[in-house]
Amino acid sequence: MDDRDKRPDFYSCFTTRDAAQYHDWYLAPPGSDIVLEQKQAICEILGQGGTRKLLDIGCGTGLFTEWFHTQGFIVTGMDSSEAMIALAKTHCAACAALHVADAARMPFADASFDIATFITSLEFVADAQCALKEAARVARGQVVILLLNPGHPMNAERKRKSAASGGVFKNARLWTPGEMETLIRKSATGECNITTHGYSGNSPYFILEMSY
Repeated sequence: MDDRDKRPDFYSCFTTRDAAQYHDWYLAPPGSDIVLEQKQAICEILGQGGTRKLLDIGCGTGLFTEWFHTQGFIVTGMDSSEAMIALAKTHCAACAALHVADAARMPFADASFDIATFITSLEFVADAQCALKEAARVARGQVVILLLNPGHPMNAERKRKSAASGGVFKNARLWTPGEMETLIRKSATGECNITTHGYSGNSPYFILEMSY
């Protein structure tokens, strides 16, 4: 671990309370139902891990980090929030290497991983374009991005409540598939194929897959 592991990005200010509320929301409906759907959708794209190395960027409290391990991946998780990583360590320290690190300055060598993922985390990164470029640098050929649908009423309500009373969604940026594809194209240093999965007005999330 080098000094870059200690550089937080703009959204490193989540508190222990923020982390606990975020984690708890996904442990009961509707959060738990959504997580199950998201895992099924990701599994259709990635399959079983085998011996593949996966970097979970913006791993938060480790909900998906732990699940990726159960799917057979060799997992590393990183997040700029010390509070999120502290909570993640309480249940998945034994199954993943966990780092406090900035998504725009990842402390990993080129092509260190087979796959990189952003699971509803790119919304909370200050410099998303730089984070995408970094993900392509550290992953050998595949980046999977699960994003919150800005047009879904549930996400709009979460943004509204956080704007009024604080919380993890206060500064979140939500993208449409077209906006994210434009951002990916800007971040790409070479040819990049982009596939959108599961986008509709009825779904609170969708997935973009980058391959290069």
